[in-house]
Amino acid sequence: MPDEDGRYVNLLRELHVRAARPDGLAALLRELARQAGGFAVLADHTGRPRHAFPSPPPGLDGAREQFERVASGRSGPAVVSLPGHTVRVIAIGDREPAPLLIVGGPRPAGPDAARLIDDAAGLVWLRWRLDEHDEHRARVDLAEQRNRQAVLTWLMSGDLRAANLIANAIGPELPERLRVYIVECPTRARDSTVEDCDRVALGRAWIIRCPAYIRHIIILAPADAGPGAARARAGAAGPIGYREPGSPEPGREPEPLEATLRGLAAAGTSIRVGAGHTVALRDAATGYKQAFHALAAARGNPNGFARYSVREDLAPLLSGGGAAWAAAVLGPLLAHLPERSGDPGGAELAKTLGGWLTLYGRACVQLKIHRNTLASRLRLVERLLGCDLGRLPTQARLDLALRIHGQPGDPPRTSAPQPLDILLGSAESRRWAEDQLAPLSDRDPALFTGTLRAWLESGARLDATASALGVSVPGVRKRLVRIEETLERSLLNGPSARYDLWLALRARDRYGPV
Repeated sequence: MPDEDGRYVNLLRELHVRAARPDGLAALLRELARQAGGFAVLADHTGRPRHAFPSPPPGLDGAREQFERVASGRSGPAVVSLPGHTVRVIAIGDREPAPLLIVGGPRPAGPDAARLIDDAAGLVWLRWRLDEHDEHRARVDLAEQRNRQAVLTWLMSGDLRAANLIANAIGPELPERLRVYIVECPTRARDSTVEDCDRVALGRAWIIRCPAYIRHIIILAPADAGPGAARARAGAAGPIGYREPGSPEPGREPEPLEATLRGLAAAGTSIRVGAGHTVALRDAATGYKQAFHALAAARGNPNGFARYSVREDLAPLLSGGGAAWAAAVLGPLLAHLPERSGDPGGAELAKTLGGWLTLYGRACVQLKIHRNTLASRLRLVERLLGCDLGRLPTQARLDLALRIHGQPGDPPRTSAPQPLDILLGSAESRRWAEDQLAPLSDRDPALFTGTLRAWLESGARLDATASALGVSVPGVRKRLVRIEETLERSLLNGPSARYDLWLALRARDRYGPV
């Protein structure tokens, strides 16, 4: 008897070990089925299987009355005879009516097997509840991720009301001023990186798994957090010029979150971080673009961290003349009224166009629409504007028009709008163009500017650029990566820099250097 008790204790201990495995519930049912020489089923109170090993035999429905008696507590554990099987039925857990553990085989279970089934019932219940909790937690986490991505979508489109409505429901509140970080990391490290950042930010930052780029984490950090915030505000007056990638702003100490991000990037863990500058909440899309371009610089930076080097935006420099031009360019689009109530109007089409100009094909993920819907809307935009969106010059013009349209200010003048080439001829526009191209002129203008020009004239296609230059596609890619590092802008992945560079070359070609 002592030997038999010892074997039974060892067997029960083995069941506990199996229950702790990732597939613990399946392992428990598999072992109970082996002990019974048949099957093991975890079922609801009616006997409907929820988990089983192997597949449950037919005929369980014939014992539904007995199952319900056990589940309701009107009887204790029962042995039920079915055609070809004898099953033991046990109510488990503390629910009313209770789930059932049903174990059976071609022969009645012996005393040891019956005892093991009874003792294992509580273990099956605990493991099932743990799995249910994990599944519920996964659903909650997925719902929160999607809500956060929805907030990001509304912010990118400039709808602060919708963004704040969702943000206030799930918390924390969106800050009035923020700094955008983009963390690029291996997909296997995304969850741990999110946890590290959330812990350091004390739950105040908005941390979003990017829906468009699987390796990116987007962080919207309150700009008033950290010990250096007050000094940052005091030292931020005046224009911000060029800085070395990743250098702190004058008078500003790294905040705890930024210090953590710098540490992760410098640790040699394939993590790269791009940081934007402080922007108002309504300008979150601008902050995102800044961080995206800074990330391109961070990839070539030994410490893996870079801050956006500010160059003046063209849109505000075009003032009233630019507003009239943008209104004329976008007028047919913004005035569009859908034939059916469910179709997109002008404002929705403009938002779709802006998302596509920023992310191209990935815009359908960001905008939460199907790719076929995106393609259909873009065809409608082409018909309304009479343009070909596949051409880079068209994209550059429309991107500039949308940026001008999105600026706060008075409505444009009703006078006839000037052509874009005339607007690019102003002294402010020409100085802006030279500022965009200056880093290339300081390096190897014949190689860098020539490669950039060929790439833009080829519609940003590597194969066509390689053919035009007479070099290999990998050779063109290497040159563009060097240009990215020099300009601290993303060319291969971020379309927005292409538009500014096309406009800058257009101004230089037409009017020459300042």
